[in-house]
Amino acid sequence: MENKRIRFCMLVMVLVFGMMVVGCNGGNNSNSNLDSALFGTWVHVEDEDVFTFNRNGTYSWDWDGDIETGTWSTSEGIITFTYDGTSDFASYTFSGGNLYLDGDGPYVKQ
Repeated sequence: MENKRIRFCMLVMVLVFGMMVVGCNGGNNSNSNLDSALFGTWVHVEDEDVFTFNRNGTYSWDWDGDIETGTWSTSEGIITFTYDGTSDFASYTFSGGNLYLDGDGPYVKQ
């Protein structure tokens, strides 16, 4: 009887530990597909287009008074914009603290 009780306690401990590991998502940030260098508001120096990249994975793009909103993610220098069921892709780089999207820029962080 004592042997069954020990096995039961060990099983409970293994299950609790397993749930803790899964519940913690391995310690990873759920927004690990977002490049934190993009967080904030960026303004194009010539045409004054404004991109705002939020930490929760949403963005807004204001160009000529039209505003597009959606979600964004990054992977290996490519940013994916998803809005209205459509996805667009752009390469992004930084130079001198400024942002370039598909080589267009600079966008200056506000």
